[in-house]
Amino acid sequence: MQLCKNRPEGFGPHSRLHSSLPTTCFLDVIVIPLATWLYLLACIPILTLLFLGRKRYPTTTYDTKPTSPPRRRIWRTVLTVLYYFFALALIAMLSLEIARLVDAQLGIGLLPFTYAGILIAAGLHFFASRQAKAGRTGHRLAVRTTNAVYWLLLAIVFAIKVATYVKEGVHSRDATKPESNYKVVDEVTDVGVMIFLAAVLVLLEFVAG
Repeated sequence: MQLCKNRPEGFGPHSRLHSSLPTTCFLDVIVIPLATWLYLLACIPILTLLFLGRKRYPTTTYDTKPTSPPRRRIWRTVLTVLYYFFALALIAMLSLEIARLVDAQLGIGLLPFTYAGILIAAGLHFFASRQAKAGRTGHRLAVRTTNAVYWLLLAIVFAIKVATYVKEGVHSRDATKPESNYKVVDEVTDVGVMIFLAAVLVLLEFVAG
């Protein structure tokens, strides 16, 4: 299966339509997955510290009496639910883009690799929150900071993709492939929604859980 096909701007790093722009194929295969690669590399020391910390400080039974006002606990619960809702929404929008690219026979690059980053980020957030509730808060800031940087990187690479389409013209691909089921303006909308979701997750990372 080809990573990219039927893309008028070409398949290399530089667009045939605008030499100053990268191709969407280059973005889908190299730039967007790069955010996840960098995140996974950053997760290696964090996962090691979390694992060693769990072995060094086994789970201890704590008094279950609430330590924060009920209103504050409710507010944090709402923010936590929103965090995972936005993470699932990001997965859903990514799946929608991939499905529509497949339907339009444009190739999906390495976009599915982004699933790994999103799921690991959500899982680490959950694990760090559980550890904090058990009294082990040492690594929570590191997890949240790393996650926030990842969400920010995703927003940036998605924004580069939208900017590329806008500068090329939202009808550039449509003119050469008018029968396409996935118009450029639709893809810009889908990726724009993902930018919004990733940006919200940057904020929620520090206040949820």
